[in-house]
Amino acid sequence: MFFLSGCGIYPHVDPRRTSIPAAVAFAHQHALAGVVLPASVLMANVGLVQDAAALGLKVLTYGLENNQVEVVSTQQKLGVHAAIVDDVESTLPLLRVRVSTGGDGRQEASLAVAGAGAAAES
Repeated sequence: MFFLSGCGIYPHVDPRRTSIPAAVAFAHQHALAGVVLPASVLMANVGLVQDAAALGLKVLTYGLENNQVEVVSTQQKLGVHAAIVDDVESTLPLLRVRVSTGGDGRQEASLAVAGAGAAAES
C-alpha cells in the first residue's frame, strides 16, 4: 500500500496531504510500501528519493510532467520506482523495458529511455 500526497499543490486539511516530510513520515510509521507524489514536486525536491529510500520506502510519481520522456528518464536516474502517465501510447515506445531475474529467482522490471545506458532496477 502506498500513501498519495499532493504535497501542497492543492489545499487539504490533512497535513500529510500537503507536506512531503509528513507524507514520508506517515508511510514509514505505518510500514507502507512508499509514497506517490506529484512529479513536479519531486523534480523540485530530488533529494526526497534518497531520503525515502533510506527509510525503506519506494517513490512513485504522477502528473502531466510524466508524459515527457525526459522527466521520466530523470526520475529513473534518481531512483523513482514508477511513473504514472496519462499518455501511455506515446510515452511507452520511447522507453524500453528490461526484465532481470535476481538470485532468488524473482523477476524485476525497470524502464529506461530507449537507446540510453543500463536502467536502474525498480
